Amino acid sequence: MKNHPIQDTKIEPRFGLHLGTGRAWNHAVGFKKSRPKASGMRKPSRAVVLACLGIMGASMATGDKVHAATTKTMNLSANESVTISAGNGIDITDGHGVVADGVQAGSITIASDGAIRVNTTKDSIDLDGVRILADDDNTSAGAAGIVNSGTIQVTGRSNTMGIHGSAYRKSSTSSVTLDITSVINASGSAITVAGKLGDTMGVGFDSNTSSTGNSTTRVGKFTNQGAITVTVSEDSYAQTSGVDFLALTGNSGNASLSADSVVNAKGATIAATGNGDFTFGMAFTGTAPGKGSATLNAGSIVNRGGITAKGNAADVLGIGISGRTEGEGKTTIGVNALSNEGTITVNGNTIAPTGKGKLEGQAAGIEVEGEVTGSADAYVRVGSITNAAGGVIDASGEASKFIRGTSLQSTTAGTGNAHVEVAQFTNSGRITAKSNKAKPIAMDFYARSTGKGKATLRITGNITNEAGGSVLSDKSGIAFDTKGGNTTGGAKIIVDGSLINQGTIESENEDAIYVGFGTTITGGIVNTGTLQGKLGAIYVENDDSTVVPTITLSGDSARVIGVIDAASSVVTVRGQTSDNHFVPEGDIYAAGFVIDATGAMKITNDSHRLDVTNGFENRGTLEVPVGKTAKITGNYAQTGGGTYISEVGANGTSFTHGTLNVTKDVDLGNRIRVDITDGATDLLKLNEKKTIGNVLTYGGAATNTGAISVTSNNLLIDFGAVDDKKGKIQLDATRLESYGKALLPSENTAGGTEVADIAAVLGSVLDTATEGGSELSQDLQQVVEKLGNSSASGRVKILEEIKTTSTATVGSSVAVQVGSGFSGVMQNRVAALTGPDGMTTGLAAGDSAGGVSWWLQPYGGVGSQDDKGGVAGYDMDTRGLVLGFDRPLSPKWYAGLAVSYTNTDVDSNTGTQSVDIDTYQIGAYGTRELTPDTRLDVQAGIGRGRYDSRRAIPSLGRVAKVDYDSTNFMGGLSLEKDYPISTETMVRANLSAEYSYVNVDGYTEEGAGALDLKISSTDQDSLILGVGGEYRYAPLGEGIFSLRGMLGYDALADQSSVSTQLVAGGAAFTTKGMEPERFLFRGGLGYEFQAKDNIIIDVRYDTELRQGFDNHAASVKLKYVY
Repeated sequence: MKNHPIQDTKIEPRFGLHLGTGRAWNHAVGFKKSRPKASGMRKPSRAVVLACLGIMGASMATGDKVHAATTKTMNLSANESVTISAGNGIDITDGHGVVADGVQAGSITIASDGAIRVNTTKDSIDLDGVRILADDDNTSAGAAGIVNSGTIQVTGRSNTMGIHGSAYRKSSTSSVTLDITSVINASGSAITVAGKLGDTMGVGFDSNTSSTGNSTTRVGKFTNQGAITVTVSEDSYAQTSGVDFLALTGNSGNASLSADSVVNAKGATIAATGNGDFTFGMAFTGTAPGKGSATLNAGSIVNRGGITAKGNAADVLGIGISGRTEGEGKTTIGVNALSNEGTITVNGNTIAPTGKGKLEGQAAGIEVEGEVTGSADAYVRVGSITNAAGGVIDASGEASKFIRGTSLQSTTAGTGNAHVEVAQFTNSGRITAKSNKAKPIAMDFYARSTGKGKATLRITGNITNEAGGSVLSDKSGIAFDTKGGNTTGGAKIIVDGSLINQGTIESENEDAIYVGFGTTITGGIVNTGTLQGKLGAIYVENDDSTVVPTITLSGDSARVIGVIDAASSVVTVRGQTSDNHFVPEGDIYAAGFVIDATGAMKITNDSHRLDVTNGFENRGTLEVPVGKTAKITGNYAQTGGGTYISEVGANGTSFTHGTLNVTKDVDLGNRIRVDITDGATDLLKLNEKKTIGNVLTYGGAATNTGAISVTSNNLLIDFGAVDDKKGKIQLDATRLESYGKALLPSENTAGGTEVADIAAVLGSVLDTATEGGSELSQDLQQVVEKLGNSSASGRVKILEEIKTTSTATVGSSVAVQVGSGFSGVMQNRVAALTGPDGMTTGLAAGDSAGGVSWWLQPYGGVGSQDDKGGVAGYDMDTRGLVLGFDRPLSPKWYAGLAVSYTNTDVDSNTGTQSVDIDTYQIGAYGTRELTPDTRLDVQAGIGRGRYDSRRAIPSLGRVAKVDYDSTNFMGGLSLEKDYPISTETMVRANLSAEYSYVNVDGYTEEGAGALDLKISSTDQDSLILGVGGEYRYAPLGEGIFSLRGMLGYDALADQSSVSTQLVAGGAAFTTKGMEPERFLFRGGLGYEFQAKDNIIIDVRYDTELRQGFDNHAASVKLKYVY
């Protein structure tokens, strides 16, 4: 470590002679403030001041290493590290604290009890607490790391910094490089910097060239865990920054600065108070006033603590990211991600600084800008901007012209292009902009061109205000604008995704969302939260340059308080659940309006306008309450299942109702729905028709109004609607005497004779429930309202869903299939035991009678039954396992036992019913040799099934579930005769009879309330008589190939049926199943081979086919003989 004269520190201007115009630029309609030029009011640079005063030659006292508190600068040698503690603190007047001048130093540490204090009272002295410098004389410098756990205090009048790293190329053509691994201001530490006239910064890094040579600065990671406080006390043209990154080129050389990450940690603070041109909490700037390029890559920027910027500066920014070109050199700024998880508070210009005249500055929590005044381009890209949950961005001020919570700007006044791009912008916290005098916008997106260049601001993804997020402003909540000035080059804002609000966006005096000229939001505006504006909730300029194709109001929580003025947009309402509606709370002016099939809207304020240039399309529900008239200026059409609902009530002894007033054409789709109150119902007498009134009026032509179907929430009221062809549709009503009559096929379920039985039963249940003036239970009332609000075909569908019990009728036939499958497995085993002596040559040792065998056979299959005779079919998946044992009982008899487990999933073709069946079976099988080539095969078994059934009633949103059991029996006989063709080939003929029987227990469902069903027990049997044969081929030592087929006739096949009754009561009714086809075909093929001496494997495929039915199974049998 050595002491050095002050001229060896190469004190140079941070911003150079060419940085006359600064970093952040504000926008306004028709005006944008520029920073003062160096030739104008800007204070002379550091080097100029020092040279003029002759201080460059001044020297500092020299000495050896310092072991105690020192008043001299510590000048580090190459690879030298230093720790500042209580024993060797630094307290200096008119000099830097620690300096690494043109060397790659080791680590610089200020311990928790250490301090660096430097100060001056002279305007000509620049001060840094820690200074790392690479310049013309020493082209490479850096530090392994800088850690402050104690105190760095710098008090000066001119340019002043706590920690300063600089690569500065002044005159040479070679390059200079600064490399700092990391900088940490640790928890409990403090960096305090106070200035009066010059640029004042807590921590600053720059890459600066004013020559043809290049400058490069690299900072690995910067982390603030403590406190950084910066203050400029006097009125000046200086910049105040808590943390500052700058890439600057003033000539043809290139300036480059990069950092991996910049983090203000949780609990840490950055506070900047300034009276100069600019005050930043954190600043990231690239400026190119010359021919060279300025490049800054900041990695990720994260604030988890607190950032405060305030004072009387022209511009006050919490976090500023700026790329600016003034000449022929381009500027490129890159940030991977910018995230606020803490608090950013800015307060601008409480009092206008003396001598600055009328201010045109701004205060902004976060600003990202690209600005061009020259011929080269400025490109700024931020991967994402996030204000996380709990994050707060508050901007306020009175003397600043513009107050912004966040501001994204792209402006050009030259021939070069300005391009600002952000991948996505997400707010989950709070963003506010407040001012009584200024023009506050919480989230501002702005582009402007007053030259020949193009200004583009692009968001490639979505702008999202998430649930819980709030965007609040006295003026606009969110604003997009390119207006102001002569846009000869062109300015545009493009959002490739959508503007999505899931939280709250609110403006106290103007628009919650303002979309101005030159803006395209490709995915439109999607609101599931609250939009509120005194002037308007959404305003979209009616201009060809403004494109917002859709505005979607989605979900039960969507609110729009204020006007929607979007003459070129289509507004869509969607996603409302049962009994919820979107309710307009202001006028709506749009190109079109659509209520989606999932949408529901109720117009409760008939003073609101609803003007649609291209018409109103209703695919869902539009409801008008009692006594209200909803006016649609334009055409109205109902498509799909769209329905207009008029509420009907009573006003004394008169009817009152909702009215839909359409100024132009109407297409009603022959549908109207009525919600009638109890009071209005009481005005109706039995079987007497009453006129309700004109529930719809129109001023143009009427389509699909000749046979209007009227549904209602009251099944006992028969409504009718008639179009008078003169612009009025009149509603009348007749009260029916009973629910039984209301549900008759001749009344409200026209064409539904197949549900006449359930209609009669349900009508009887409802009539019984209302005897003596009793009210329906909530359960039954829901059923009545659903039936009443459904069309004739819809009522038939609901009654079919209530009645249909596919699982009950299918369960028995599937159980028969499972029993037959088990029988087939035993038949296959018997077939493997029998054959002429020569046929065993296919196996090395044969499968001859006389051995004892254990066998295991897993299997799986799929089957399907087509719909037939109005009865839904089904699909089934089966998997199971059979374990068997057999042995000879005598020279003529061979017998065995088998047990099986089978799981079968059955899904009805309706998609609403399913049953899962577990079946357990045990069986016996055997074969008796009658002659050497003739045998009698027998098998018998018994099983038990467990059913897990699910029956849905989708129209009513109900599901009935139940578990129940069954018992099945099966038996079979088969007479076989072999016809050997050779020692390798054989044909076998057989006659067979197979009987199956299943009895399914009765049960009562649960889960569907009054619509649960009681199902009686049912049984089904089958007797299949068949004739068939088998072909076997057994080449020596290569196994046995077999091919089987059988034609069968089911002599007992009958249509299944179950007796059913509603749990709520009423007579029983019969639900019929499907009548099976009697003729069938069974076939299969297999290959049996010997894997080891005592192990034989049999691989098979089997199928059963009937008209409209097919079942396929595959199995692998492993047999052990001993």
